[in-house]
Amino acid sequence: MSAETPNPKNGKTFSQWLEGLQQESWQLELIITSILLLVLSNYDQVITEWANRGAIEEGWGMFLVLLEPILLFFKSNLIVHILLRGLWIGCLGLRYLSKETDFEQLNYSALFTNFLKKRVISFDAFIQKLEDISSIIFSFTFLIVFHFLSAITILFMVVLLTSFFRYFFDAGYSKIIGQVLFSVFAVSVIINFLDFILVGFFKKNKWLSYLFYPFFRIYNLFTFSFLYRPLHYNFLNSSLGKRYMFLMVPYIFFLLLISEGFAIGSHPFLPSKIDNRNWILEPYYDDLRNDDVIKIASIPSINITQNHLKLFLRYHDKAATNAVLTQICPHFSTYKRNSIRLNAFGSAESVEEVGREKIASNQHNKQADEAMNCLAQLFDIRIDDLEYQDLDFVLYQHPNRGEKGLLTYIPLDSLAYGKHQLIIQYKEDYEAENFVIRKVEVPFFKL
Repeated sequence: MSAETPNPKNGKTFSQWLEGLQQESWQLELIITSILLLVLSNYDQVITEWANRGAIEEGWGMFLVLLEPILLFFKSNLIVHILLRGLWIGCLGLRYLSKETDFEQLNYSALFTNFLKKRVISFDAFIQKLEDISSIIFSFTFLIVFHFLSAITILFMVVLLTSFFRYFFDAGYSKIIGQVLFSVFAVSVIINFLDFILVGFFKKNKWLSYLFYPFFRIYNLFTFSFLYRPLHYNFLNSSLGKRYMFLMVPYIFFLLLISEGFAIGSHPFLPSKIDNRNWILEPYYDDLRNDDVIKIASIPSINITQNHLKLFLRYHDKAATNAVLTQICPHFSTYKRNSIRLNAFGSAESVEEVGREKIASNQHNKQADEAMNCLAQLFDIRIDDLEYQDLDFVLYQHPNRGEKGLLTYIPLDSLAYGKHQLIIQYKEDYEAENFVIRKVEVPFFKL
């Protein structure tokens, strides 16, 4: 139905229906603003808790630094909007009593009467200006939010594509690809945002527009721009919208200055939690791990009351780890699992593996022992200064998230009571004919 085609139900055109809806939109604005302010009332506590849980050290630092001022901007705009809407509603109520201001009736002196007549606009014009400003603030707030969501989408795409390439290539190539992707996407986000706050400067310049166009297309391809593009250009087409746009830059800088977001999670007298030997890192303990994945190793608890330590070592089935295993055990005949079937109880089994067990179980067990010995050579295990070389291992699937690897028990009879350090050196990759070693230290107390 076109904008001028009458609706058979009420005889109004679509444009007329929009005009009527526009007159009543202030009610929806107030409802949405009130709900969002209620939701955002405790956002600072949520961000602080997230930062304290290690989000900054896990690679979300840039996201948090951006999120704090953006949420402050969002909340501030909504507060200003609801205040202006309240003033607008108050003016509408007062208009029933007096539509215009009669300065002669106020009986001021000629000096003030002439000044006020020149400077004070009519009451209806004032109400219309409040309406325009309130609508501009409301629409602009959501426009910025969608731009921010687009930047987050770009960041997510970088992480996703980097993980994809890391799965098929070694760590060196995947790191280079990730850096290139991040650079391209970051430049796209920055340039598009600059073009936005500069009211389409790069699109207006003949030569810059050719340089800007590829980044513009990349940004539009991987973001939610199709949702807010009509709002974006309609906003720039408004003279009031342009003026508000130029005020936005100093306004955001002002919010950055008063924001405490840059201090979130800093704790200058505490070391980083990333594999630090003095921190209790929850993923390494069965009783502290919530929904986390086991990264390299896991022990039952920080408090060990028995004379042995149960230790699970995870086997990461990825190209880098398998390259290490190929160097450790070059003559090992790897398992070929080409097809998967579901048995009557719903569990997955490799067709080839089941057939091999039925035909030559002895040979299969021998190969399993070799596989276990190869996996054990991925790890060097010590407690404090004592190295353990002759541990007995079994293959084990951890109940946490089904992680597969090795299980062993380390005797603790010779250890004194108190704090000890479990030290695991893990061969993570094989580059330039050398093993890349990662060191993990897990503190525990023998009680």
